Amino acid sequence: FISRLPLNEMEHVGSNFRNLAINVVNHRETNLALSSLIIVLSIYVTIVSVLRRPFVHPLIASTDFNETFMSEESIDYKYSTMSYIMLWLCAIIFGRIISFAKLPSLLGVLLVGIAFKNIPFMSGLLLLDKGISDVLRKAAFSIILIRIAMGFDTGLFRKANCLILRLGAISTLCEIIAITVTAHFIFCVDLRMAILFGIVLTASASAIIFPILANLMAEGYGIGSPFCDVLQSSVPLDNLLCICSLHIATAIVFAVDISYETGIMFAQLIVGIISGFIGGLVLWWLPRYDAEHTHFIRCAMLISTALAFLFGSWTIGCQSGGVFAIAVLTIIAVYRWKLDNRFKISKEEEAFTVIFQLFSMPVMFALIGYDFEITNAALPPQIVVRSFGTMHAHTAVLISASCVLAIIITAPIGQLLIFLGPRVLRVRDANQLCSNISTKEHQTPARTYPLSSHYL
Repeated sequence: FISRLPLNEMEHVGSNFRNLAINVVNHRETNLALSSLIIVLSIYVTIVSVLRRPFVHPLIASTDFNETFMSEESIDYKYSTMSYIMLWLCAIIFGRIISFAKLPSLLGVLLVGIAFKNIPFMSGLLLLDKGISDVLRKAAFSIILIRIAMGFDTGLFRKANCLILRLGAISTLCEIIAITVTAHFIFCVDLRMAILFGIVLTASASAIIFPILANLMAEGYGIGSPFCDVLQSSVPLDNLLCICSLHIATAIVFAVDISYETGIMFAQLIVGIISGFIGGLVLWWLPRYDAEHTHFIRCAMLISTALAFLFGSWTIGCQSGGVFAIAVLTIIAVYRWKLDNRFKISKEEEAFTVIFQLFSMPVMFALIGYDFEITNAALPPQIVVRSFGTMHAHTAVLISASCVLAIIITAPIGQLLIFLGPRVLRVRDANQLCSNISTKEHQTPARTYPLSSHYL
């Protein structure tokens, strides 16, 4: 008994500490304070990482942290800021105009960026700073990655994992292999860069197809088939696979020591998954499911935490870890959010849809279009192999130009083919639709899951 007494005391202390943690997190005001603290700390980490300042003392006067900005003193930041605002406004307006023509608004956003870069009387109007563009791209990418991960249905994946894997993973790998083989053997692109070519070009396909299919399903077409739900879960898996594969392949292709870089990549993968998993568990309990403005706080915490992961990992040279962390963070958090309230994640999805339409899509694709030069789009593949020292640079231009041209050319064709959907798909009956809506309105609230020691 005496020998077991210390163990019992340790168990008693551990139980008391666990109960104390449960009571602290369950306390409404304390829960709100902890949620606010995480948001503030995440914003602080993001700002410090973007400005490349030391984390502990960001106001320290050191030339090490100012040398990045010393070379850019000649840039007129007022003019540059107005340039970004004008590009953003034109992208939103023209994207909306293109949507009236039953074409994807993404196509209009791309054309705006291309116009400001290639039309003679418009080519010199904008002054875009490379550093600011990189920050905006990363911020827009984080929102896109969150939306992709939110669309992954873990419950459906457990039921139909074989079908979802075949649609989202195997078909994607086959497409990557087909593009890689074509680029390498027909267009004489280096094999390593051909792999990147296949991944990037494959990822650009769902940017056109899925929004159109989502609109068809929103109008009631094809709802009677369970394939729609499987398709909605396979597309996020497709995108996540392409994004993760791109980061891994990029690190390996441009590595000096492939074995060392491969080890670093897998270490980043493990750290990112663990960090995202822990962050997702934190978002299970912060904020409370019954708190006021719960959905707004959840959106704020998810965005701020994702930006902190992305820019923080970018600062310490662990870019891939941040990407994996955001994906795992969102999947874990959304899994619980779908269960603890009657709205599930509908409000969060609406919020991120608005953010995507007003910020991520105009910024990301307008900047992609602005980097596209028509004079470089017709570069023959033979230029790629003329010089070993510039091989990757020319191939990167070829990849970028091909992806932009693929969207511009295939978007109208794909839209015309999708128009056949209403002719061949079954429409949900209007009476059935109304009965389903009324049933959802009168159904009891979803089961809530109070915090307990089982989850800690």
